[in-house]
Amino acid sequence: PLLSSAESLFSQGERLIPRNGDPPDPSRPPRWKEAGVLFAQSAQLFGQAGNDRRRARALHQQAWCLRPGHDPDGTWEETVRLFDEAARLSRKAGDRGGWAVSWRMRGTSLQPDENPDGDWSTALAIGHRASRMALESSEADLRAKEARIRSIVDTAPEAAICVIAVIYLV
Repeated sequence: PLLSSAESLFSQGERLIPRNGDPPDPSRPPRWKEAGVLFAQSAQLFGQAGNDRRRARALHQQAWCLRPGHDPDGTWEETVRLFDEAARLSRKAGDRGGWAVSWRMRGTSLQPDENPDGDWSTALAIGHRASRMALESSEADLRAKEARIRSIVDTAPEAAICVIAVIYLV
């Protein structure tokens, strides 16, 4: 029940904001504040259920909704804190890709062209680290896929012999 409630709240929040890369729909303006509340509730339930990976994702979305350009009552301090917490939980859950995305958004939220209290050197250092982690994550995924394909190819001859033997025995 906890996880399904958390997923439901998360989905409701997603429906209130544009998807990444989608152009804004003038007939449906984003409802950032409402979405942020739903993501916060979702994160709380995911936390109670012990699902750090999904909790991190909900916190990431909540941070995105609280950005001062989205929510007029949002603050950069809270946005950065939530992206940082999302990154920490993603890393704890072994979600390197989630960690890299939240960490990168933390860095973006510290850029002076976004955040008047930001700092370029900190933002760039965070962005560099996030890029390195994203690259390492992609390389690890490729190595795992390559190992799986090799395993399938290595066992293919034995599997074919077994199938042929079964056909002749039947």
